[in-house]
Order: sequence, then C-alpha cells, then structure tokens
Amino acid sequence: MNVTRFQRRKDFGVAPAPQRHQGLKKGVYVVPSLFTSLNILAGFYSLMATMSGFRLLGIGDVAGAAGRFDYAAIAIGLAFACDALDGRIARMTRSTTEIGVQLDSLADVVSFGLAPAILVYSWGYGTALQEWVNARQVAWFASFMQNLGRRHNESR
Repeated sequence: MNVTRFQRRKDFGVAPAPQRHQGLKKGVYVVPSLFTSLNILAGFYSLMATMSGFRLLGIGDVAGAAGRFDYAAIAIGLAFACDALDGRIARMTRSTTEIGVQLDSLADVVSFGLAPAILVYSWGYGTALQEWVNARQVAWFASFMQNLGRRHNESR
C-alpha cells in the first residue's frame, strides 16, 4: 500500500477569497456603449432639429429656423465629443467588443454622415432652390457626395 497517497496535500488549504472586482469588470463594458449611445442620440437629435428648422424655414420663420440649425450643429459637436470618449474609454479599460465596434460604425454614419449632410443641405440651400428643380438635384447630389466621401474616408 502506498502511504503517500494518504498524506495531506499542500494545495488543499483554505479556498482563496473570491475577487471583489469581478462585477466591476462586467460593468466596464457598459461605459463605452453608453457613450456610443449618447453619440447616436446626439446625431438623431441633430437630424430632428434640422428637419424642424427646415419646416420653420418653409413657413417663413427664419429666426426660429436659425435657432434649430444652431442646435443641430451643437448636437454634432457633442456627438464628436462622445465619439472621442467612447473609443478612448474602451481602449483604456480594454473592453472593446465586436458589437461595440459595429455600434460605433452605426453612430458614425448617423452623427457624421447623415446629420451633417442634411444640415448642410437645409441650412445652406434651404428653400432658396424651390423654383429651380435642377439646382435642388445638384444640392442633393453635393450633400450625398459629402456623405459618401465621409464613409469612404472612414473605411480606409
């Protein structure tokens, strides 16, 4: 009979205490996604303010429209700040996820593609081109090209 088999092993001591920061590590993934969601919210608000300003411009309230366009531009600036923070926080905490990367790309399309293109079209051209149909088409094409150029630049 082998006596070493019955001897007490040294690795069967007291169980180590569980790590206290385990829940914190799970919650760290939420923080960059929160900033990405704020980025999408700011881009969506910019779109809504732009459309509201365009409607006000159509009924002749130029001062109200200018205020809405200003709010839309400020929202794009806030989206830029949230975009810078979400990437930085995700890298600092090493909490990047595949869904976070995809959500950030969606946020970039909304906040830095659609919102500025529609804002430029509405604020820059407004209702000045209502009578001249070809100029409106050129303005839409210029706004689309700005959006396409932004997407192409980001994909590199």
